[in-house]
Amino acid sequence: MLTLREIGERTASARDVKSFWGQVLGGLEDKTFDFPFVILYSVFDDDGDSVPTHSGSVIGARQCLLEGSLGVPSGHAIAPERIDLKTSAKGFGPIFREAMRTGKPIHAKAEDVSLMLEGLRFAGYPERCRAAVICHFSPPIPSRIKTAY
Repeated sequence: MLTLREIGERTASARDVKSFWGQVLGGLEDKTFDFPFVILYSVFDDDGDSVPTHSGSVIGARQCLLEGSLGVPSGHAIAPERIDLKTSAKGFGPIFREAMRTGKPIHAKAEDVSLMLEGLRFAGYPERCRAAVICHFSPPIPSRIKTAY
């Protein structure tokens, strides 16, 4: 609950996507036992406009754009700069579509999504991650901040 409160306080002043995600990442940085790695994406249509995924519609969604990460080296295969939601059949693409469709967190084992965990700098516990939780959410003011994962 303290983490959620801290992120809420940090993001309250965000005026665009970059600052919103910067504040979210800042709120998670020192929570390494809860978040050994984090990858954040925003969802856009073909025109680069945000998609109102809180409505449950994936029809206009086309691209996920990487907004930031923790514990993931730049250029690592687990966090591509873009994910095509219409065609991606590996990695997080199918999981993102499912999360958007259901509006529920998805628990994915590494082998289920072909996660390439080699080279990640897991924080917190010494064991490697064996699963990931993919959560879809819409920021509180969709017209001001774009929808994301």
